[in-house]
Order: sequence, then structure tokens, then C-alpha cells
Amino acid sequence: MLRTVGAPRATIPGLDLNFVPGRVGYDDAAREVVVFAQVHSDAAGAEGILCGVDQDALEARFGPGPFDRTGCLAAFRRHRPLIERVARAKYLKQPVGFDHDVLLTRTDLEAVTIPP
Repeated sequence: MLRTVGAPRATIPGLDLNFVPGRVGYDDAAREVVVFAQVHSDAAGAEGILCGVDQDALEARFGPGPFDRTGCLAAFRRHRPLIERVARAKYLKQPVGFDHDVLLTRTDLEAVTIPP
């Protein structure tokens, strides 16, 4: 029903995205940090998804670099709470039935204010 009307996932009661501690890697081909998360729902239980942050987004938001594999992973770890918050919000705003994975881009991170 939600897919038919294009309703966001946040409409589903009890739906939340929780990140798996320590499950962080780097995809050299895609040039992005990847982190594993679980979607929890009161009705459906848990489902695993993959969240990513591309190198361009990290460099634009948290630069200057270097933003090679090591630099990207360091930036992710340093800003993980913020990145997780943005990924959770993006996931919950997506309509049901679209891709379950979340990729954060430069636009996603530039829109967020970092507290001092």
C-alpha cells in the first residue's frame, strides 16, 4: 500500500535503521566507505542493508585530504555519528519499494550543519 502511494518508510511504525559497530570497509572500485546496518521493524523483524559514503562527499564535507582509502576511513570514523544520522534520515525519507541500500553523496552531506 505505501509503495503504491509513494509514502516514505518513516510511515511504518517502529521502523528504524541501526548501524553495526565495527562493520566498516572501503570499496576500492566504487571509491566509497561502506558500513552495514540493520533495518528493524515491529512488524517484519530485521533486515540487513548496506550504506555507503562516496569519496567525493567525504572530501567535499570534511576536506582537505588526502582522501585515499586510509583518509576516507579516518574521516568516516571521525564523523561517524553525523554520517549515520544523515544516512538514517535519507533511508527513512525514501519511499517503500525503492532500493534498500543508502548511498550518501556530496549533496546529502553538504545540507547538514555540523555543530561547533
